[in-house]
Amino acid sequence: MSTAEASDPTSALRGLAPSREPCSYRGNAALLKRPATVFLCSTRCPGEKILQIYEWARRQCDEGGAVISGFHTPVEKDVLAILARRGANILWVPARDLPKTTPRLLQPAEEQGRLLILTPFEPGKPSRPTKNSCAIRNRFVLGIADTLFLPYVAEGSSLSKDILAIKHVAREHPDRPEANSPT
Repeated sequence: MSTAEASDPTSALRGLAPSREPCSYRGNAALLKRPATVFLCSTRCPGEKILQIYEWARRQCDEGGAVISGFHTPVEKDVLAILARRGANILWVPARDLPKTTPRLLQPAEEQGRLLILTPFEPGKPSRPTKNSCAIRNRFVLGIADTLFLPYVAEGSSLSKDILAIKHVAREHPDRPEANSPT
C-alpha cells in the first residue's frame, strides 16, 4: 500500500464504485476503519418487525461501530433519526451525488466527527435517486460491510436482487473486494 493509500481511508473502496474514482465524500473518513454494519430494509416492512429494528438501532448507539446505509426507506429514515440523536457513528450513502449541504438532523453528528457521507457516484450524476442508482448504492454498501443487518427483505424486491447479485459476484469472482463481504 502506498503512502497516499494509507492516508486515504477511501482507497479501500476502489473497484466498488461505478466511476473511476472510489467515491466522493464529506465528513470523517476515519469511520471507514471502524467495523461497519450495513442496515437495509425493504420499503414495505411488516409492523411486527419495526419495534425489533428500533431496538437494534438503540443497541448500535452503545456498541461504537458504524452503521452504513442509504437511509432511503421509511424504516431506514426512522433508524437514521435514532442513530443521529443517540450518538452513533453513521456512514450515509445516498443513491445520488454528494449532497451540497448536510441535513439538519445530521449536522451535530458531522460536527462531532460521527458522520461520513459518501457516494459511489461522480459529482452531479445522478442528481436524484433512481431505481438504478439505488441498486448501485445497495451493492456498494453491501460490498464494504463487515456485517449485515437485513431485518426484512421482501421476496422479489429490488433489495433481494441486489443481495443475490453480491452473492453471485462472491461465487464467480472471489478476487473482487465485494466477494469478501459477508452475505
